[in-house]
Amino acid sequence: MDIHAVMKCWHPMIGRDLHVVWPPGSPAPIAPAPFITYHILLGFGVVCSVAPTHNSMGFGWTMQKGTDIGFLIPHVGPPSLLTPLDMIFSASKSYFGSSRYMAEGKPVACALFGLVNFNLNCGSPFPFSVGVVAALNTHMVSMSIGDILHGFLMFGIEFGLQCALSWLIGKGADKIAARIAPAILSKQAAKALLRGTVKGNAINSAARALVAQQTAQSARFLPYLPSFVRSISAVNPVVSNALSTAIGFVVGGPMGLDAGAFGAPTPGGAATEWSNNQLNNTGVQDLGGGGNQAPPAAPPPGSPAPSPAPTPTPTPGPTPGPTPGPTPAPSPAPTPTPAPTPAPTPAPAPAPNPGPGPTPTPGGGN
Repeated sequence: MDIHAVMKCWHPMIGRDLHVVWPPGSPAPIAPAPFITYHILLGFGVVCSVAPTHNSMGFGWTMQKGTDIGFLIPHVGPPSLLTPLDMIFSASKSYFGSSRYMAEGKPVACALFGLVNFNLNCGSPFPFSVGVVAALNTHMVSMSIGDILHGFLMFGIEFGLQCALSWLIGKGADKIAARIAPAILSKQAAKALLRGTVKGNAINSAARALVAQQTAQSARFLPYLPSFVRSISAVNPVVSNALSTAIGFVVGGPMGLDAGAFGAPTPGGAATEWSNNQLNNTGVQDLGGGGNQAPPAAPPPGSPAPSPAPTPTPTPGPTPGPTPGPTPAPSPAPTPTPAPTPAPTPAPAPAPNPGPGPTPTPGGGN
């Protein structure tokens, strides 16, 4: 049934995203807090997937399945030094669409609950956030059970992939930061760390030496810190956040702004693309507006050209005519008269044999 609204570029998204907060004046971040987010599905038109040739409801470019609003989604919440980064790398992704209707080669995005859809939104350290899209539209399509299951499957896969990448990148950044700009320990924390390895009163001097070494390492980064966080205790979290942001931009992932948005290959983007292509049906005819039909897929190189299907020849029916009467019985054939026997040919008469002629008499003299 056609009960799922096609999602358009101007449809609004409103979400509640959880992000780590770094209050101004604090030496380090604190626990995540909720932020209200909002934008239209088109975003700034850089990261999203949209089909401008498929219009309905006036200015209504059709969004494609898997579209992401992308960067600079406004965040409204508690004051935080990390909010600019949260906005730069923000995301809100739509996973449901109809494989029966294609828009410029991809399934159209549509709302799971009639006129309402939910997106997977960004968050830190993990994307435990959802946005609601108001799909205000009278252009409806149908989704099969497979389409719905595929949407939930891709939602789960990309959520898991994003969580795994965030965890790995965060751990890697923390380890690198601990080596080049370690967190400054208090004397009591240093003694607790050294307990069991240093005996007697030597632990006090060892703890002081450890704190001095960490302070000297981190102090190298102080000139590069903004003035509002220029303190020795802020060096480690600043370096760690900077490293995780840079690594995440290069590694990429299923959500938000990364190097893949500028055409560069990323491992996270490749994994996302592979998982998206497994169940997408690319052989569906493009039935969108604008008169631009997707050309049929070309056969793979080296394959024989498909032979046309034979046209069945219709069998002619019987020719109508008069109804035949009864078949007459055959009359007996006449007995042939034998030919007369020819008379024998008479033998030729024998030729007569001539008799001897008279004997001549000799003449006398006188």
